[in-house]
Amino acid sequence: MSQKKHDQSGFSTLEILLAMFIFIMAITAVIGVSFGNQSMIIDGQANTEAINIAQGLMEKAQADARKDFNLVNPVSAATVDRFTYGV
Repeated sequence: MSQKKHDQSGFSTLEILLAMFIFIMAITAVIGVSFGNQSMIIDGQANTEAINIAQGLMEKAQADARKDFNLVNPVSAATVDRFTYGV
């Protein structure tokens, strides 16, 4: 009986190492997903800001066109904050 117990002692160490490896891989995956979601949120906010700026510029151009079409001048490129636009 003592011979069998001695042969099994290596398996418990291997099981602990395998469990730690699986745990570390799971934690790494959770951290990766959480930081990935943050970058998607920031990208979404930047897109929303760009759409709002573009919508405001289009409304201004439409209002100028209604008042006097000669007031609407094409702009090659301009930058507002970090966005580049043209009309």
